[in-house]
Amino acid sequence: MSTPEATTATAMSPTTLTAQQSLPKVMSTLIRREFWEHRSLWIAPLIVAALMVLTAFPIHIGDMDFEGAPNFGDPANRIGTFTLMIWAHTVPQYLVMSIVASFYLMDCLYTERKDRSILFWKSLPVSDATTVLSKFLVGLVVLPLGVYVLAAISGVLFLAVWSTRVAS
Repeated sequence: MSTPEATTATAMSPTTLTAQQSLPKVMSTLIRREFWEHRSLWIAPLIVAALMVLTAFPIHIGDMDFEGAPNFGDPANRIGTFTLMIWAHTVPQYLVMSIVASFYLMDCLYTERKDRSILFWKSLPVSDATTVLSKFLVGLVVLPLGVYVLAAISGVLFLAVWSTRVAS
């Protein structure tokens, strides 16, 4: 006697069964593939984060008394000054991320067709919908989350360098 589970398992090909069982593994492999093929996704944010941390070194903390402007060193103004510094530190990183993500999303599918590597990727047991979903996940979820974490880490490094310079 055949059971419904046995008939559905025999009706599916082994490659389809394997691809459906390990979707998180397949998706993580496709996301890694995107970062291998499009190196600007991780190189450009790293360069900007390193440059932003390096900007903490030449900052000269001295008497910032401008005529008619409030004193930025006052205890009442320190929170506002700190907020402006963190904002000025993270905005370039998010700006570069949006530029890189825009070019990546416009170029990712076209490049595979242009260099004919899409023929190789279509021969693998991964559906086109999964491939396109991984590209959108990289551009709209993984890249912004990665830049957010990178901005937080570089912000902590920036503050560590800046606070040691102010303290001395």
